[in-house]
Amino acid sequence: EDSHEVLLSTLRRSLLPGGYVLMFASRRNGSLDRFLVKARSVFQHIKQSTTYDERVSQLFRGQKCFPVMARLWSDDASDHLSAQLTQVKADWEKQKEATLLAEQQAEEDRQERELLVKRRRDELAQRARLRAELLEAREPTPEPQPEAAPPRLVVTHGEGPSDWGFFHRRWHMDPSGD
Repeated sequence: EDSHEVLLSTLRRSLLPGGYVLMFASRRNGSLDRFLVKARSVFQHIKQSTTYDERVSQLFRGQKCFPVMARLWSDDASDHLSAQLTQVKADWEKQKEATLLAEQQAEEDRQERELLVKRRRDELAQRARLRAELLEAREPTPEPQPEAAPPRLVVTHGEGPSDWGFFHRRWHMDPSGD
């Protein structure tokens, strides 16, 4: 019973416009009756029924714990929830608009980057064309000729140490290379 007021407040706030609450409880110990008395201060309409389902009636007939169905609703529904829904919708629309603006800005930034890249690419291509034109306009430079080998000095005879310096040698060579 301490939680009746909190439960009623939660039910009222959670109720959508045109909505209603269905509760099932037994009359045992009088808790349901005390709850419904408090509910009259929150809901304009309360309807109780024990004949809501033939099967349930057959199962619980004559028992003290027979579940009673209570239907609670108000004509004005939940003004508080309606205001909350309006605020949630407004917040959602603001978020949607902010997201759309961010996407548009990102697209504009992407297009601007593409334009800069294209301009830079065109500029580099233009420089390459100018460089090629300048090179074509210049007088052709002669291709470098390989340097002529120094004349060979042919010694036909001689005497002196070996290339490694281990022994003394003499040589005689025919100018024909034999």
